[in-house]
Amino acid sequence: MRYLLIGLMVILLAACGGGDSSTVTNTDVPPTVFIPQGTQVGVVPVSSENVPAIETLIAEEIVAQNPQPFVIPSPDFTLEVGELPVPLVGTLVASATEDPQAGQVFDYIYMTQTGGSNNEQIVIELYGDGRAKFNDREGQISQDAIAQIVSAMDDINYFGLQGTFMGPAPRPNEYVYQIYIQRGGNERLINAQDEYMPIEFMGLLSLVRNIAEGLQPVSVESTPAS
Repeated sequence: MRYLLIGLMVILLAACGGGDSSTVTNTDVPPTVFIPQGTQVGVVPVSSENVPAIETLIAEEIVAQNPQPFVIPSPDFTLEVGELPVPLVGTLVASATEDPQAGQVFDYIYMTQTGGSNNEQIVIELYGDGRAKFNDREGQISQDAIAQIVSAMDDINYFGLQGTFMGPAPRPNEYVYQIYIQRGGNERLINAQDEYMPIEFMGLLSLVRNIAEGLQPVSVESTPAS
């Protein structure tokens, strides 16, 4: 009986982990952080006073990445009785009032044509007495050519027409024009751009250029020696 009790005690000590065994704690594992249910991990809360500024930044970024196409504005105003409406870009409205100087020869025309595929610049000067200049070339144009220009000016009533012939920034191959005409007490400068001019105005510019380009050099007669 005594030996049986000793045997039972040995078994119980072995089952209880007797001896010098000890518990080992792994210090490399970080402690578990308590996260309330429903919390989005990695999201930084934003205070309510900062929300409008953040929304504005987001809206500006969206607009910057999605530029809107150019839209021709429509006129929104009240016209006086008898007043000409301001036409949309690329259209021309002739004045109902006749130019009292119609048919009179111009005093001076200055015209430039800039741009194109070669990024060139053309400068034209014409005088009512027939003197002409095309870039560095100087010469003379005929009275018939002067009459053609005067007729083209009067056909569109240059000093009374209403029009906007400029659009957005020109594309690389487009031309930009300036034409200044002085006649009597009237003078006017009009800017224009390819694809934004009515055919009537384009015809005047083409006529001025073609006539100036075909100017005749002035011959210099030598004085015979005495």
